[in-house]
Amino acid sequence: MTKMFNIEVTQTVSVKLKKEAFTEQFMEEYRAGFFPFFEMREHAEHIGQLIARGVMDEVTRHYGAEQFIEGYGPIGTFVSEATITETTVDEVVL
Repeated sequence: MTKMFNIEVTQTVSVKLKKEAFTEQFMEEYRAGFFPFFEMREHAEHIGQLIARGVMDEVTRHYGAEQFIEGYGPIGTFVSEATITETTVDEVVL
């Protein structure tokens, strides 16, 4: 016998980007090869999602800043900090 659960997990990720790294040249190259992002906010959302999904590790000065992320290279070039600040878990009753 099995029992089905529907669980809603919500995470808040704080992302601090290095504005100087997001040059027009970088943005054009990123759009050509990855996603059509025109705003830094879109990169912050994308990076936050990668962290929330566990695709990339949190980025801090002491851990994770040198990890290579497709489209960015060493992520510490673009992100000064990106950490999960809150996680909530709720059962969804259907």
